[in-house]
Amino acid sequence: LDFLSSFASALVAVPGHPEHGPLYLVNGLLNVIDKHPWHGGAPAKAAAYAEFIALICTYAQPKLPYCVAAVDGNDVLFGKDQAVEEELNQTLANISKDAVETAVGAKSQPALALRLLNLFLTTAELGVGENTRGVTVAWQLFKAVRESP
Repeated sequence: LDFLSSFASALVAVPGHPEHGPLYLVNGLLNVIDKHPWHGGAPAKAAAYAEFIALICTYAQPKLPYCVAAVDGNDVLFGKDQAVEEELNQTLANISKDAVETAVGAKSQPALALRLLNLFLTTAELGVGENTRGVTVAWQLFKAVRESP
């Protein structure tokens, strides 16, 4: 997991593929995470997903926090593209769903549920009206932490 965390941080500065979009490498890694047999079981897989939730949220910012000199980052290459924003949102929804289901199902892992709850609360838009999914997910994670032994 330490390697994935470092690698996800490095991906912030790596530009996406010009034809396949900014998430080309990320999607490949998410496929590996999904298919990899995790020694720590489902909680390790959810922790890996958490690293990529943070990465996708970073990609969604108007300006990336760091870059490589003389290399255009994804914020410059794809920043104003509505299709990219939709892909980011869909990817984030899919990763979040998998991570939350795993954390809620792993009742013996309160630290994981708490980590996801903190990540979610610091990056999600918790809206009202039609945008109440964020509140529901936060409540599921809170309950998972509270009900853990």
